[in-house]
Amino acid sequence: MIYGGIFPWDGGGTNDPFTGATSTTDGVQGLVPAPLAGEQGLFLRGDGTWAAAGGGGGGITWNVATGNTNLVSDNGYITNGASEIEYTLPVNAAEGDTFKIVGKSVNGWRINQNAGQTIYLGSTTTTTGDTGYVNSTQSKDCIELVCVTADQEFVVTASVGQIELT
Repeated sequence: MIYGGIFPWDGGGTNDPFTGATSTTDGVQGLVPAPLAGEQGLFLRGDGTWAAAGGGGGGITWNVATGNTNLVSDNGYITNGASEIEYTLPVNAAEGDTFKIVGKSVNGWRINQNAGQTIYLGSTTTTTGDTGYVNSTQSKDCIELVCVTADQEFVVTASVGQIELT
């Protein structure tokens, strides 16, 4: 039996989308955004985004990448493809989001950026925007990136091998 809403337990219900909270505004009850394929291990945060347990760099979920992959915050990737694996940074990333890549396959990896994004390794930077990228030079090269400016700037906090920035 429905009592004025979608479900009898929701106290009124809504067909409007869920809106996450911010530092100054409350969230709004509603339908939850659907997770994408491969995000089965994530949870819905109070800001309305899907994140790995421990978000903000805490818990890392490890994945084996055998083909080109969109990076998900607080996930690690073991590169194991027949050709170079291309990773793409997310368009939306929060400060503190962490991304790790570990080389395993012979052909290495490459991290592509989106419009307005830059990666920093010490005093060296990539070209800002979707033409900039970082790539491995050896099969076992590894990298850890942390978002330091939401959606835009990522800093290499750890690396193994000779990492190239373009």
